[in-house]
Amino acid sequence: IGRAALELAEEGIDVVFGDTAHQGRLSGVRAEPGRWVRVQGVPIDAAYDRFRSQSLPEQWTTLRHALAHVPIANPASLVALCRDKILAQAVLRSAGIPMPRLEAEPERFAQALQNWGVAFLNLRFGEFGRCVTCVRLEDPLPRAAIVGVKTLLEPTFLQEAIPSPAVWAGVCLRLSLIHFSEPTRLGMFSYGVLSLKHKPSSSFCVFFPV
Repeated sequence: IGRAALELAEEGIDVVFGDTAHQGRLSGVRAEPGRWVRVQGVPIDAAYDRFRSQSLPEQWTTLRHALAHVPIANPASLVALCRDKILAQAVLRSAGIPMPRLEAEPERFAQALQNWGVAFLNLRFGEFGRCVTCVRLEDPLPRAAIVGVKTLLEPTFLQEAIPSPAVWAGVCLRLSLIHFSEPTRLGMFSYGVLSLKHKPSSSFCVFFPV
């Protein structure tokens, strides 16, 4: 990500990663050849939130408040939707997108697994694939799991296992895409904030693995 930031800097795009903000200004680090340099109070015009809101909720809330008057591409309501896997799947299904069957009531886990044969036990609000477990008949089916540095107890749900097409079996792909119909300046934060002080002529896309 540092090399990407340097390439953007060559195009006149100022990139700053940070985890603290005050009155719309961000403090963090900027990439320079061979090193990272601390910067303070960089004004940002817009933001894209990639902060660890689940494992660091207090710091995330503080950041959001400090950037209250800065447009954020993914508002808190969208973050909340994406955080809740059961709700997000319901929204996708209502939009006509086929989704695997799931069971959210622990009392019905065993019966669902009996019907499906194979399933995935997942955290409803988990992140980074933590605690995702492939389960079969007779495997333990806990109602909740302790995760994170703060030992949060999170509810689980059961999701039907769907066979993968041969070419995609075992492959995980994540993509972040940002597109602008109007010239703007963007900020993104991944464990902080990435501030892009640049006005593209038509559109600007950011791709990076998370």
